[in-house]
Amino acid sequence: MCSIRICIGVLVAVLGVGRVIPAYGQSVVFNPGGVVGSPSGFTGIEGSWMVTMNLASLALGPSRFDALITYDVGGGLVQTDTAPPNFLTASTSSGHGMWQLLGNRYTLTVVKFRFDLAGNSIGTARITETPTLSATQDQYSGTGNFAIFDLNGNLLFSTSFSSEATRIVAQLPQ
Repeated sequence: MCSIRICIGVLVAVLGVGRVIPAYGQSVVFNPGGVVGSPSGFTGIEGSWMVTMNLASLALGPSRFDALITYDVGGGLVQTDTAPPNFLTASTSSGHGMWQLLGNRYTLTVVKFRFDLAGNSIGTARITETPTLSATQDQYSGTGNFAIFDLNGNLLFSTSFSSEATRIVAQLPQ
């Protein structure tokens, strides 16, 4: 059994002595280096983003849709989007993939499962992109390719796209 002082001391040590406590309503970002109070403190693509994708040609449905992408430290990523169903796909899974830094730019690949109206697997969708971070690293723009494959890996459809993204930052409740 520990005294109140010892328990509080252990709690403070576990939660992080010396952490910056931001002012009420201030946006903060948590990264491996600690707490950052402004977009100019970002150091790379890691984190979560709100992305708008504009497909060059999509006879299958709307050419613009939104996505959420989270880039993990170490190169993993997860993605979900608002892409509507079309005649090749009734629905898709969330996307999973990898990203890496090549020189001064990033590259990524995302793979999603595709399903028909009965819920049967009918293939995959693959997104490849090269996003470029803004100077403040709180936005990025990119270009890429969106491709749909059947169960045997045969390409059914492919188109290029452009993207614009804004970093999602943690905000204190107001």
